[in-house]
Amino acid sequence: MNVRSKYPADIMAMGVFFLVLPFLMVPSWVYEYSTQKHLVFALFYTAMFFVYLFKLNKEKYEISYSLNHIYFSLFGLASVFSLINVFIQNKYYFRYSFEVALYISIIVFVSYILTNRFGKDFKFIEDALFIFLITGFIIGVDGLLNKFFGYDIFFGKYGDPSQRITLRTTIGNPNFVSDYMGQMIPIGIYFALSKNSSLLKRVFSIISIFVMFWVLLFAQTRSIYLSFFLGMAIFAIFFSISFLKNKNDEDINYIKSKKFLIPMILIILIISFLLIMFNIPSPFNKGGEVVAAKRFEAITSVSSWDERTLSWLAAVEQWKDPNHLLNRFIGGGIVTYPVYAVRYMADIQARNPEKFYYAWNNFKRAHNDYLQVLGETGLFGFISIMLLLFGLITVFFKRVFNIKDFNKLLMFNLFAWSLTIVAIHSATEFPMHLHPNIMSALFIISVAVSEQFGETKKVSISSKTLKSVFVVFFIIGILVSFLKINSTAAEIYFKTANAEYMKIDAYQNVVKNQIPNIINQIDTQISKLKNYKVSNPLELQKISSEIQKLEDEKKKYLNTKREYENKAFESYKKAKEYFLKSLKANPAFGKSGFYLAQLLAKTPYRLMEIDYNKLTDYMDMKYPEYDFMLKKFEGALDLMPYSSSQIRFTIKNLYLLLKEKTNGNPEVLQALAYIQSLQDEIDQLKSNYTSFNEKNAYRLISKLNVIIFQNLNNLERYFNEDKNIVEEIEKLKKHYYTQFVYWYDKTIEILPGGWNRFPEWEDVYTEYMKIMFNFNGYIGMEKTINNILKIAEKEAKADYYMMKKTRGIPDKSFAFFEDLYFYLKSNGNSELAIKLAEHVTKFYSEVYNYNLLYLERYPDTRYKSRIENFKRVYEFLK
Repeated sequence: MNVRSKYPADIMAMGVFFLVLPFLMVPSWVYEYSTQKHLVFALFYTAMFFVYLFKLNKEKYEISYSLNHIYFSLFGLASVFSLINVFIQNKYYFRYSFEVALYISIIVFVSYILTNRFGKDFKFIEDALFIFLITGFIIGVDGLLNKFFGYDIFFGKYGDPSQRITLRTTIGNPNFVSDYMGQMIPIGIYFALSKNSSLLKRVFSIISIFVMFWVLLFAQTRSIYLSFFLGMAIFAIFFSISFLKNKNDEDINYIKSKKFLIPMILIILIISFLLIMFNIPSPFNKGGEVVAAKRFEAITSVSSWDERTLSWLAAVEQWKDPNHLLNRFIGGGIVTYPVYAVRYMADIQARNPEKFYYAWNNFKRAHNDYLQVLGETGLFGFISIMLLLFGLITVFFKRVFNIKDFNKLLMFNLFAWSLTIVAIHSATEFPMHLHPNIMSALFIISVAVSEQFGETKKVSISSKTLKSVFVVFFIIGILVSFLKINSTAAEIYFKTANAEYMKIDAYQNVVKNQIPNIINQIDTQISKLKNYKVSNPLELQKISSEIQKLEDEKKKYLNTKREYENKAFESYKKAKEYFLKSLKANPAFGKSGFYLAQLLAKTPYRLMEIDYNKLTDYMDMKYPEYDFMLKKFEGALDLMPYSSSQIRFTIKNLYLLLKEKTNGNPEVLQALAYIQSLQDEIDQLKSNYTSFNEKNAYRLISKLNVIIFQNLNNLERYFNEDKNIVEEIEKLKKHYYTQFVYWYDKTIEILPGGWNRFPEWEDVYTEYMKIMFNFNGYIGMEKTINNILKIAEKEAKADYYMMKKTRGIPDKSFAFFEDLYFYLKSNGNSELAIKLAEHVTKFYSEVYNYNLLYLERYPDTRYKSRIENFKRVYEFLK
């Protein structure tokens, strides 16, 4: 009863919520770690809005607020306004942007609640912060278990403890674990040094600081290292100045007492001790596995900065897009950066290849929240966030020298330390995209601007008006909760579908490789036994018995093979079912669409379920698997990688011609079904670009067009006497050849280099040229060579700039050029052979010279044989 009277029910409820939020998730459902936490946040505060709505019984309420609340509200409004551009440019993504915009509005409204409810009583703030500290300690202990044992309290076995990524606890990424630790360490320091703290609280806080700083160092987040010590310096300077300005005898006696000095000395010793332990081989850094000083040195790494700069500039490019001037005012739309980043990075790389060809990464965030806000919400959102940032700095300077209460002064300066970490980390990462980091930072900011630390603005609102506000936000909360439930369901269904998808390949491996190998071994044994020369009837009987055993074993494996074939087909059907459920829950969850696309052409299973006689129904998209495939894109075409707005393409005319010609021959219809299934995959992959821009899809689409072209060639040989069929096939071949070229050009446009990070991309130009050569019978040898030379010129440029940063060795391309040269010579195309040799030696001359210098400088390089092979062919062609 005493606790209830001391704490209002809503304060107690929020305290419990702060305690459990970091751990509220179903481990088996986790894909993105924060998705379930966002859902729980929305549900909890929607319920709170409902409770507040019925507890408003006064005539008037005095609401505390600051200019920072207004700035934050303006950002919430900017997020909503940005939806205008989402609807204009890419309405297919609107559902997700809408969800996030409304979710931000809830977070903004919660900031007012935190300021007004916790800001009424300093004790409420203290107790809530101690709850946050408890969560920090639990996450810290969990992080150490991750790092030392590869084990997690909530997830169980968690991966290789030697890998940095294993330290992700319930937050999901070492960078954001360290951010939360960085926010919580100053809170721990407060309870270690506060006048109000009991001995138990002080001891717990000291232990928590040790654990959390240990984890922070293990996480190796460079911007956290930097901001942690900068925040420490800000705290030390301003706490000292403000304390001296407002000192009194009681406070001076306290800081001279053991209650203050012992914890302070212990904190200094902990930080110093762990810094030393993390710069020498010790048990604390797993024998030197992590060296903090080296990670600090990496802050100056040019490659790291170039990589980050590319991601940052993509956000700026979105903001200043000359084709979309409205972006400058309201942005391209909240959370649209992942959709358009690849497209904008292509432009940036083209303008500055030396700096950025090697810097490409698969960025789904700008890794700078300020610039991402600029690109997504324009000047409206960016100015709002800048005003909030500088508003908080202004509040700090206005209040810090006027706080006379020791505990409040200590806490306020420690808030500055925590928020310095958040502010700086947000310039290199995205900690404010996920919980519990959002919740802790929101709480700290909201109470820091409350009346406990200085004067606030106040407004008197009638009960009726306030109820209307709560009704609006309750409705928004219900809507957001519904959308968050569906987003969570989309991820759960995706995980289920992906597990089944992975099983298909595993089962196919058993069917195609493992069992056939065993059967071959059995057949070999049977053959040997049958060829064995028998000398007596007893021996014959024994051999016959062995053969029978082997035959029985073979039958057993053949039955097992059929079982696995059935299992693979069942997994195929389940995977398709759950990918579709995922997209139904959230059509903007493009990753499900990406894998669904590959199922639409997964042989033999797709062909097993298609009715060849009703192929036109599939072409007309009358089945559920086509529910998320676009017929036509309606929006800003320049933001998409499409050659035209038409997405859906079919071979319906050819199907109808051949069905009539062959009287529905099953083999012909199966061949057509296979072609259309490949086209289905292409169309689904293209549809996904409205929400999921995957680099591998560009290359895959191009190759699928080539496969269809080859299949059309095969059909043409059988029906070369039917003029109508030949004309239709030729029309289709032209389309698929054009699409092959278009999508492969796009492939090397969006990622012209980058094989330092993606080694499989080093062969992309060679692959393109080899495939192009296979079209010589269709477009003629001269055009083929011209096309190959265009590709070679692009590769030479990429190799040159990649060589300057990492490596650029076109040895495989030159092996192809050598073969092509001799092929042309032997087929009477000497002029084309000479042309090829002259042009490639000209294009790659700088690459050749650069590689020679590199080999002279590093004669024992691991790339020596590759460079020498390139050099030999180059000099031969020269």
